[in-house]
Amino acid sequence: MKSGYVVLDVETTGFSPARGDRVIEIALHTLDKNRKIKASYHTLINPNRDVSATHIHGITASMVKDAPTFGEIVGNVLSPIKDRTIVAHNASFDKRFLISELRRLNIDIDDYPNLCTLKLARYLFPELPSKKLYILCKYLDIPSNPNHSAYEDSRATALLFDKMVESLYETSGDKISSFIVGHYPDIQWEHYKPSERSTTREQKTEDRPNTLAKLLKRVPDINDERVECVEYQWALDNVLLDRRVDKGEIENLVQIAHDLKLSRSTVTKLHEDYLRKIVKITLLDGRITKREMSDIFNVSYLLGIPDNLTERMIEEMKNKLKGNTDTKLINLDAIVDKSVCFTGDFTATVGNKHVNRSEIQRIAIENGMVVKNGVTKKLDYLVAADPHTLSTKAKKARKYKIKIVSEDAFYRMIGIQVD
Repeated sequence: MKSGYVVLDVETTGFSPARGDRVIEIALHTLDKNRKIKASYHTLINPNRDVSATHIHGITASMVKDAPTFGEIVGNVLSPIKDRTIVAHNASFDKRFLISELRRLNIDIDDYPNLCTLKLARYLFPELPSKKLYILCKYLDIPSNPNHSAYEDSRATALLFDKMVESLYETSGDKISSFIVGHYPDIQWEHYKPSERSTTREQKTEDRPNTLAKLLKRVPDINDERVECVEYQWALDNVLLDRRVDKGEIENLVQIAHDLKLSRSTVTKLHEDYLRKIVKITLLDGRITKREMSDIFNVSYLLGIPDNLTERMIEEMKNKLKGNTDTKLINLDAIVDKSVCFTGDFTATVGNKHVNRSEIQRIAIENGMVVKNGVTKKLDYLVAADPHTLSTKAKKARKYKIKIVSEDAFYRMIGIQVD
């Protein structure tokens, strides 16, 4: 028997699947016969391309890099849809992307039954100047979140749909079936089994990056008073340039520490010295912005340094640098003639002015760097708004083992303070 409803919402990389935009988050709420939510499924999706428009949907490349692809969760999408009408707010948008993703898997649901709550709202509430989801929810006293999230929007649409159906019966006596368009296709549903895979925003928020704290337990506590530490310092600086640490980088540092016969106490001191250097560079102008303070504590976390020690370092350095404008720690010669390419939408402000792509390129040139338009094997740095980006440039950079650095890391390299 074909009956019931499933509420759908997607977040996407853009507005046009015909131009290559993809779904990066999907949520489905299955309704019972009384239109109440009885089950839900939602997940982030790896689009195998740049996520774009993070300022709209709040999803970064790092959030989706380990998420399932659409093909891996197609069974989880088709299972609740089977024999149910798809409900969505501005259904043409969500359905267009769903059709596109399924076509990539040779599944055709082009004219699947659907109902648009946006069109229903225009019929029921012509007096409202805006029919946006969160406006309608406020109008009908439905709890909702104005920020874009497939799960929250799908849930809000489900609650909205229930109230709209009640209003439809009360005001006009019309049947909701008159607003449903499409027909059920012939699909071999049994071929598409749900998987156990899903990655939610909540999970990614709870995820913490690898840190170097456990590295210390693998370094022997020996006497190494005369050991040369430059190689380890250089490697540590290179690892933390993008403010993330992967397992391979940890293994490399452990190996260097063993090869140089560094003791645990020496490695601990090198980590603390590195953080002091960051604190000193940050304080050269006598102040620390919120963005810089966040960066300092992120580095201290990655190094396994307690917050109370970090706070003490900051206070000690403030006292030490009063009236001092020494800039010797910033080695600008190291970046002269280095080639750099930029990718992504940059967000930093310098001197209360937003720095866009052309402006950050100008800054690089003024500091002696060579700006490149594309990624080649000879490129030295790729500066990315999000170091986890899946953009074409980033994929090439990883293939060629080119260092990908964040926007903030770039400014630290050239000694510019961001607001």
